[in-house]
Amino acid sequence: MKRKIFTVALATVFASSLFLASCGESETKTKDSTKEVVKEEIKEDVKEVAITADYSKGKAVYEKTCQACHQANGKGLATAFPPLAGSDYLSNKDAVVNAITKGLTGELTVNGVKFNTPMAPVVISDEEIVDVVNYVYNSWGNKNGTITLDEVKAAKAKAK
Repeated sequence: MKRKIFTVALATVFASSLFLASCGESETKTKDSTKEVVKEEIKEDVKEVAITADYSKGKAVYEKTCQACHQANGKGLATAFPPLAGSDYLSNKDAVVNAITKGLTGELTVNGVKFNTPMAPVVISDEEIVDVVNYVYNSWGNKNGTITLDEVKAAKAKAK
């Protein structure tokens, strides 16, 4: 859809340029306004892409490394494995990164419920951590924003 809009806009600019080349003085004004319309359409397309980000890489990492315990719906399993869907634990990015990279032992409270099942460290790249955390942060009704590669690296450095 976006390519089609861009292609139509580009064709419009090209056709307008040809037509206006034969029209004299108004050419520059019309060309400039056509360019502005195309620029605005491209800006809107970029905004839409940012809003509807693709978390498919993170979903694949989640399915491979997290889903067995936290389940496909992110709700976890009773008092054994905590939920990620609607989890208050997700608000601390450093804690999330450390849970993934170092694992967890001991009692943990998520949404007022106590959990005490150990979590083994997950051996994945920093880029995969970014992908999976962003997937979790934006799935199952979660609205935790995003995490960057720099934030992952900083959290890992603090934990050393």
